[in-house]
Amino acid sequence: GELFAASSRLRRLDPSDGTLGSVGELGHFDVFGLALDRATGTLYGAGGEVFFRIDPVDGETTSISGGLPGVRGLAFDDATGTLYGSDVDA
Repeated sequence: GELFAASSRLRRLDPSDGTLGSVGELGHFDVFGLALDRATGTLYGAGGEVFFRIDPVDGETTSISGGLPGVRGLAFDDATGTLYGSDVDA
């Protein structure tokens, strides 16, 4: 499987040898949560009050929604196709 890490830059981690490669800049986003939909290859991110989709090839972001203050974690349930988020007040 693929592993990703992000702050203002998307990085791909190779689990076989631990090397960390740069995918691309994420623009103005500071990413606090990442989740991957393995069925579609869609990578989601949350940062600040913005929820967005990330292209795992070049790191390009597309805003999906705003008004999500405090989201710090994301998880995707492959069995149900549900994306979950957690915030600092949960």
